[in-house]
Amino acid sequence: MILSYLLSLAIALIVGIAMATNKRIDSIVNPLIDVLQSIPILGFFPAAILIVINLFPGRLSVELASILLISTSMVWNMIYGVYSAIKSIDPSVIEMLK
Repeated sequence: MILSYLLSLAIALIVGIAMATNKRIDSIVNPLIDVLQSIPILGFFPAAILIVINLFPGRLSVELASILLISTSMVWNMIYGVYSAIKSIDPSVIEMLK
């Protein structure tokens, strides 16, 4: 569970900061995340199980599939949280940092 959270946090920070600071990335990634966020986690379940079991044999595949599914359930909201937090920073504060 902690590994899923750390993976989601790392992805959310990278993608959220990139979306907030680059309009081109925002215009591409924001609609994609909006669509992926609307898909229930059970929609990812069969694909995640099949792909991970084929890549990693044995018990490890089930553990990695659960980490992947838990991460995908958290990452969308975390990305939008980072994105919104950075977008809400007053431009004068950003100018002061430069």
